[in-house]
Amino acid sequence: MAVQYEHDWEDPRLSVEGFVTDYIVWRLAKDGLEWREAPDVPEDADREHEAMRTMGEIFEKRNGKELLELSEDLESDTLHFARYCEVVEQFGKNDTDIPSEMTYGRMVGLIAFAGLVCVEKAKEDKRRDMGLIALYTSRFIDKNIRLTWIDSMRSWAKFMDMAVQVVARHSRSSLQSRIAPRSTVDSVPVPVSHPTPSSSSSSSSRRSSLLFVAGAAASIVGVCVVGRMLIRSH
Repeated sequence: MAVQYEHDWEDPRLSVEGFVTDYIVWRLAKDGLEWREAPDVPEDADREHEAMRTMGEIFEKRNGKELLELSEDLESDTLHFARYCEVVEQFGKNDTDIPSEMTYGRMVGLIAFAGLVCVEKAKEDKRRDMGLIALYTSRFIDKNIRLTWIDSMRSWAKFMDMAVQVVARHSRSSLQSRIAPRSTVDSVPVPVSHPTPSSSSSSSSRRSSLLFVAGAAASIVGVCVVGRMLIRSH
């Protein structure tokens, strides 16, 4: 007889480690790489894992540059969980968020980040770091799911409902962008001002990148709100 769980995120079939491992293995395979030491992935979660892969891919396409910049903060001879937490603690979060709240957008971003970092580690043949990134990502997400999903009434079932809507919306948007004529406005380059050392510190620049990723995460889950409230709605 199947065990009944009060919350679906308590089900081992839907363990965070399974989502993280599956995504990293899949992301590495896209670049012709592999993770031989990868732990086994729970069975009977193909549909959920596929949804996470799709969401992570959309996120990376929109924010690949910012994710690579963040990955530079993990470059060190020794990778520790404390250092990992320092880098990702502000990931996809702004001052309006409940501390450690694990929104769907933040979770997708963290898993996409792990996949991209592991690709870079695999290219450098840092196999040990790949395992640590997977472990730390799983631990960080799982802890915050258990702390916040009951109060925020989130679940894997609701994540799946959201993912179906987002993928459908993304597919329509991609189709429209391919067939729509390029407008005059689109063809005009937008000037970008780059801060100089005298006008902006490296920390504020990093903060801007993090807020950019936060906004993109909110965009992924399909809610249009203003400014700092972007990610909070999910």
